[in-house]
Amino acid sequence: MVDRITPRTTEENRATITEKFGVLDLAPVVSESFRQWVLEDNFLAGRPAWELQGAQTTTDVARYEKTKMRLLNGGHSAIGYAADLLGYRTIADAVGDPFLCELLNQFMAEVRPTLEKLPGIDLDSYSASIVKRFSNAAIRDQVARICSGGSAKIAKFIVPSLVDQLKRGAPSGVASFVIASWLHYLRGTDESGRAMDVSDPGLELMQPFLDAGASDARLALSVRPLFGDIAFAHPQLVRLVQSALDGLRSNGVRAALTQTLARVQAR
Repeated sequence: MVDRITPRTTEENRATITEKFGVLDLAPVVSESFRQWVLEDNFLAGRPAWELQGAQTTTDVARYEKTKMRLLNGGHSAIGYAADLLGYRTIADAVGDPFLCELLNQFMAEVRPTLEKLPGIDLDSYSASIVKRFSNAAIRDQVARICSGGSAKIAKFIVPSLVDQLKRGAPSGVASFVIASWLHYLRGTDESGRAMDVSDPGLELMQPFLDAGASDARLALSVRPLFGDIAFAHPQLVRLVQSALDGLRSNGVRAALTQTLARVQAR
């Protein structure tokens, strides 16, 4: 499992490298300073001492991957669609919005109880580090990059922790808003009426929902390849997503987000 935020390469990146270092690099990789590399120590004929360069070794790497996907990747998706709808271009700018930052924090607070404790990782500190990493303006991580391929990301990064929350009988006010914000984003128009580029190879799965006016949460949540049987097993979730979607359509992202955070904080 590897973790390091690497935004899409831009012309600005190429120009900066040429100016500072005198090197014409057509494919530079810009990244943050943070790095995490976790290896399952199950090699048949030995291995290099990668831990001397900061790698972690474990008997079960899947546990680390689960934490990373649910908090970091899930956190990206949690704020990405609302951020794009509000017109933000970079993740750092989005996290600079106190309401989106609080959405991220509340999302991770909902997710953490679904994760097991890992050696050397304090989940509260790990969550705080994610906020700090997302706030890194220097790497200019693109909101559009985070929003691309949304159907696969929702299915992989949001739904599994939501299912675990529902099994525990825990409230899912933030996750339901995240799903609703993605559904609202699929219309392809932001708060100011600007057309957005919805880049998603799996978008055809949501075409019946879009053809019906992008307003029926049950129709969306009934797409089994993305949501499994969640709409049938948990009707209360359908109601929560529908309420959030109605709020987004009627009142806009800012008002719907404010109402969601107020309900979550009042619990």
